[in-house]
Amino acid sequence: MKTCSLCGVAYGRSMFRKSKGATDGLRSECRPCERQRTKEHHRIPSVKRRIREHEQSPSARRNQHHSRIKGRYGICKETYLELIGSSGGCCAICGNGFVKNEPVIDHDHVTLAYRGLLCAACNALLSNAKDVPSTLRRAAEYLEDHVAGACEKAPLGWDIERVGIQQEKRAVHERTRKDIVRRVR
Repeated sequence: MKTCSLCGVAYGRSMFRKSKGATDGLRSECRPCERQRTKEHHRIPSVKRRIREHEQSPSARRNQHHSRIKGRYGICKETYLELIGSSGGCCAICGNGFVKNEPVIDHDHVTLAYRGLLCAACNALLSNAKDVPSTLRRAAEYLEDHVAGACEKAPLGWDIERVGIQQEKRAVHERTRKDIVRRVR
């Protein structure tokens, strides 16, 4: 038997959900109390809005996305679609296409001025570097120093042939990216 921390009623163990963090392996509130708390939580306006957004159709989500872009950056839907077209549908940094996800609008965090369209990974790269170019240059130098000499300095247990194949794949990718950038310009 266990007593619920919210209603104070003693129930059998089956009336409590599992919890890895709890000492007895069970949550402190019973299932009915948990259900009630969830219902009350879903009545909060901001939570309601998120639930509604999640349940919307793809076209409604796209329209909402365009509204958010217009509000934040002052870029209307037509201009946004032109920007995607002028970028060739590719990220300005890595050159990968925007296949699954919408491109991210890269902007100056102080002035909110538009800088370009990026994929989520490249946007995270800039964000993690705090938009400091010298940090990114040092990171590039670090990679060039360590990738260029990987075949000569491979640690024990590394498959040197595999490392060489990966470097060749990177070179092909880089040539392809440069071709895409040339065609866009």
